[in-house]
Amino acid sequence: MKKIKKIILILLFSLLPIVQVNASEYPEITEDVEIRYKWYKEIVTGDYYSKKDIKEGDLVNENNIKYGRINDFYESQYCELSEEYYKLEKQLMKVYKKVENVRYILFEDFNYEDNIKIYQSNQEINFEILSNENNKLKIDLKKRYMSEKLLFIIENAKNYKISFYTDKNLVNYIISKEINEEKIFSPDKTWITERTTYVNYHTYESLENSDLTTKTSEYYRCRYREIYVYKYEIKKEYYDDNYHLNVEGYIKDVNDYKIFYKGIPITNTIEITKEKIVKEPKYIYIENESITKENDSSKNETTCLPEIKTEVKREIVEKEIFKIPKKIYIIIILMIMTIIILIINIIKNMSHKNIN
Repeated sequence: MKKIKKIILILLFSLLPIVQVNASEYPEITEDVEIRYKWYKEIVTGDYYSKKDIKEGDLVNENNIKYGRINDFYESQYCELSEEYYKLEKQLMKVYKKVENVRYILFEDFNYEDNIKIYQSNQEINFEILSNENNKLKIDLKKRYMSEKLLFIIENAKNYKISFYTDKNLVNYIISKEINEEKIFSPDKTWITERTTYVNYHTYESLENSDLTTKTSEYYRCRYREIYVYKYEIKKEYYDDNYHLNVEGYIKDVNDYKIFYKGIPITNTIEITKEKIVKEPKYIYIENESITKENDSSKNETTCLPEIKTEVKREIVEKEIFKIPKKIYIIIILMIMTIIILIINIIKNMSHKNIN
C-alpha cells in the first residue's frame, strides 16, 4: 500500500515541471503595448538651376522660377530654342523690296541761292552743304531717308538734274531725274530708271506699300532668357538616437520604431490609427518599467499610449498563448489514466481487505 502511494506521489510531482514550463513559456499577455518611434524634422536646402539641367527624380518647385540675363541681339536661330527651357522674346520682321535709302543728293546745272527746302513727314531736314561750285550742289542729309518720304520745295529753279546716293563719294546713284521747273515734287515711280537700285529692306516697322516700296515676306527673330527653377532636397534631422512616444514639433519616422510590451511577442499585425505596421515588429520586453510612462521628462515628451484598434483579438492571442504542445497533451492524458487505474486498484484492494 505504501509503495502504491509513493508511485502516485511521484507521478503527481512529475507533472509539476511540465505545468511550470508551460506557464513560464506562455505567460498571460496584456494589451499594455507602446510603439515608440524615432522623431525628426525636415530640413529643406536648395538653389536655382537651369531647367535644362534638371534630371528625372530631382525635387523641383516648378512655381519658383527665375530668368537669366537676356541676350543683347535678336537672331532668327534663337526662335528654334525650346520654350520649355528658354523664355523667348519674339519680334516680327517685315521684308520689303524697295529703293535704297538716300543720304547724299547732287544737284547739277543748278544755281544755289538758299532756295532749297527738304521735308520728311512734315519735318524740315537741316541738311549740310558739302560743296557748291560749277553749278553743282552737293548736300548731306546727315542720315538716311526713304526716297519716297522726301518732299522738295525749290524756288527760282529752271531745268536741272537731281540724283540720290548712299555713299559720300557719289559713285553710283540710286535714282536720277531731270527736273523741269518743278517747284514742289516728291520721288515716285516716274523717277525709276534701269539703274535704280532695289534692296531687300528688313524692319520691324510697318511701311506703306508704294511705287518704290513693296512688302515681300515676314519672319520672326528672337532673343532669349534662360529659365532657372528651384531644385531642393529634404534631409531628416533626428531629435536623438532614442525611441519616444512623442516629441513636440517633430515628425515620427514610421519606418523606424520599437514595440515595448509586457508578455510574449505578439505575432499578429498591430493596426494603429492612420498607420499600419507591415514589416516584422521590433519587440522589447519590459519587466520592471511601467509601460505607460517614460522617465525622460527632459525631452518634453507626451506619454500617452498610441491608439490600438480592437482588431487584434484577445481571444485569438490567448488561444495561441495557452496552446499546449500535442506531445505534452498525450503524456498528461496517459499519466491521468494511469493514476485513475491505480486509484481503482487501490479501492478494489481495500474492498477485498474489508470483506476478509
